[in-house]
Amino acid sequence: MFFEEFKKGDRIDHKAHHVLTSEGHAKFNDLTGNTQAIHRDSDYCKIRFGYPDVVINGAYIAALTAGAASVDTTNENAKPTPQVDSATFEHVAHPGDELTFVTFVDETVDNGRDKPYGTVRLTHYALRGTDIILALFRTTLVRKWPEKTESEEKKNVTG
Repeated sequence: MFFEEFKKGDRIDHKAHHVLTSEGHAKFNDLTGNTQAIHRDSDYCKIRFGYPDVVINGAYIAALTAGAASVDTTNENAKPTPQVDSATFEHVAHPGDELTFVTFVDETVDNGRDKPYGTVRLTHYALRGTDIILALFRTTLVRKWPEKTESEEKKNVTG
């Protein structure tokens, strides 16, 4: 999407969804060096917290959420300025949970006619059914529509 396509209040339902698996979660924990029992030991989680299984690593959910959202929103047109303003976890997730993703456009700011990017503030959600697992608040610079050349302008006027 280009900057001009974002409108405050818009809801974008993402095509991507993800079923959390023990294997995918274990690989993520191995890659990040996470050894916390809450993310690796299901017996610990059952006895200590009453959870049915391990708790999926929040960084893994954040990465899945950002990835799913970027495909449908800023994939080709975002300036590489990785900025997450904040993240809020409202529920934990476990292996077997299916996540869906939705984004809301919170604000758009045109940085000036001579600037090639506008600022867009988004909230990306990871959902399990109607439960919000994660709200990821993000500000990004998004490319504006390319300027039309003089010949394209004349073609549009003359038909």
